[in-house]
Amino acid sequence: MKLTPYTPQLLIYNPEFKLGLISNTPISHLNSGFVVSNISIINEYSEMKSFAIILVLKKISDNSIYNVSIIEKTLLPVTREIFSGGFNIPDNYQDYKIEIMAWDGIRSMNVVSNTMIFQ
Repeated sequence: MKLTPYTPQLLIYNPEFKLGLISNTPISHLNSGFVVSNISIINEYSEMKSFAIILVLKKISDNSIYNVSIIEKTLLPVTREIFSGGFNIPDNYQDYKIEIMAWDGIRSMNVVSNTMIFQ
């Protein structure tokens, strides 16, 4: 049996969402109001990696983009860091979802991580 070597990656891990700016209570699904996310990104590479974390608020019924938040960052090798961002979610929150991913840069936009969806 031939084993395939493991390829390191940028890994989005365990995103946590809270309703409101001062809430400490995690929510398990999207709700109307201001939703704050705390997202862990792990750099499994043995070298520094530059990337952009993308949070996209999408309308499910027509797959349109309602809002985007982008954070550019460089992570040291084999480290984890937590990033925060948020959106004001419309009253008809059932028709929205948040997608989280990392790109290799905001100009090239190549996805370099897993994608997480919260709705």
